[in-house]
Amino acid sequence: MENLIPLIGWHRAGWVVILGPGTTTTIYIAIRDIAEMLSAKPSVQNPIVEFGGEDLSMLNCVAQLQEALERRLRVLHVPLRLFD
Repeated sequence: MENLIPLIGWHRAGWVVILGPGTTTTIYIAIRDIAEMLSAKPSVQNPIVEFGGEDLSMLNCVAQLQEALERRLRVLHVPLRLFD
């Protein structure tokens, strides 16, 4: 979760800024998890290390952050067309 906080533009005042509707899902993988997986010695017979992350939207991330903080956050959606 600590890796997602910069992505959702969380402000201590209780605002979250999301570009667009925030419904597109993405698979997030923490860099610490990757480092841990790669530090384990892979099998000589199978040198490929497979790993994956959780499929989340920005709105899912906000919901998890609200749960962790035990408080409601206000969401400001910035239309993507402003960046065209």
